[in-house]
Amino acid sequence: MFDLRFPTSLQIVLSVALAERDGLRCTTQVLAAGLNINPSVIRSLLKPLREKLVIVETTGKVGGLSLGLPHDKSSLWDIY
Repeated sequence: MFDLRFPTSLQIVLSVALAERDGLRCTTQVLAAGLNINPSVIRSLLKPLREKLVIVETTGKVGGLSLGLPHDKSSLWDIY
């Protein structure tokens, strides 16, 4: 069986970056619907990304996900 954590995490980061660029709010529900994955899987993949500060999560009514690292400071290794 293939390990899909890295490509899915990469897709999550890219989706968050595109949503941020377009001024849209990105949530785990939006990501789950877009990737056709259970939201609990998205949340488990977000945990290491939040720990490495690749993704920052804000809570509340207008909360959501955003990039934590500057574009020029991040690499694929941060996601892996």
